[in-house]
Amino acid sequence: MGMEIVPDKMEKDEKEKDNENNKNNNNNEKREKGNVSTEIGAKINIKELHEKLGHPEEEVTKLTGNYMKLKIKGKMENCENCAIRKIRQKNIPKGPKEKLTKPGHRVYVDLTSSKYTSAGGSKYWCLAVDEATHMKFSTFLRQKSEMK
Repeated sequence: MGMEIVPDKMEKDEKEKDNENNKNNNNNEKREKGNVSTEIGAKINIKELHEKLGHPEEEVTKLTGNYMKLKIKGKMENCENCAIRKIRQKNIPKGPKEKLTKPGHRVYVDLTSSKYTSAGGSKYWCLAVDEATHMKFSTFLRQKSEMK
């Protein structure tokens, strides 16, 4: 009717293939750690290892390479990605540098609301401070629209 399947022969063939694969794996022992896949004793450039390990400092890169039994070659140079990470943003000035001496030219205003209504019916409080004279003006408002 067709072909006869012999189980013993198939098992022997599979065992032979497994033995061959195990021999190849023992000869070329590989390690995989994170995104670094290298053979034990392989030579690798320190800059390449530095990038694969996620840009650690030079000492950590060398220690990790030694732990993984890699032969590290080359010198650590300035890494552009590490330099970009260390850049600090410029300070932004918080306000005007010079103080004005003429009264009424610069006035700071703050409007605040209260949970409760006062006896006079006011719910908002406005405080204005003149920069030159440090004079303070305080008023109470019933509505925000009264602020003009």
